[in-house]
Amino acid sequence: MNDSRPLGIFDSGLGGLTVVAAVRKLLPRENIVYLGDTARVPYGNRSPETIRLFAQQDIDFLLKKNVKAVIAACNTVSANALDRTDFPVPVCGVIEPGADAASAIPGAKRIVVLGTRATVRSDAYKKALLARDPALTVDQRFCPLFVPLVEEGLLDPDLFSAKSSLMQAFMNENHTSVNTRMLNIPDSSYADGVENFY
Repeated sequence: MNDSRPLGIFDSGLGGLTVVAAVRKLLPRENIVYLGDTARVPYGNRSPETIRLFAQQDIDFLLKKNVKAVIAACNTVSANALDRTDFPVPVCGVIEPGADAASAIPGAKRIVVLGTRATVRSDAYKKALLARDPALTVDQRFCPLFVPLVEEGLLDPDLFSAKSSLMQAFMNENHTSVNTRMLNIPDSSYADGVENFY
């Protein structure tokens, strides 16, 4: 039986459009309704209760569009608000696919997760990564300033230089080497948010 209803995808801003692009590539015949909550971006500096409230409101909006399933393309929502099982349609997030992509990289031993305050505090990526490979070393860092840069489309070489400087400072501070990092802010999706250091 074919279900012609659309898929619903939401994020706290525009970064989730990368997930839309990935879904379009995998499921080119699917119709998609996207909600980018730019009025309340970023979610990452909110309390878990507020994040859950916003997520419910976003899901309710998509349900009114008669979606058959919902993807929370927001790492903060995925980490803090999808532990319920009583949604009327399937709802999934991006933590599990992100952890799958990072842990599948050959030679990944030490992973640094860069994310919003709420995503990092939830330990969702750390738990997901360690569930896949308990021998991994997983460190996490807040990167709240990346969110406005992504949302304003200010991705340029200087930003990537700043990212590299942040990672170098982390490695120097911890006297260690990092071979995989996960950039879990709104522009990341699945393997596109995983970068290798070799």
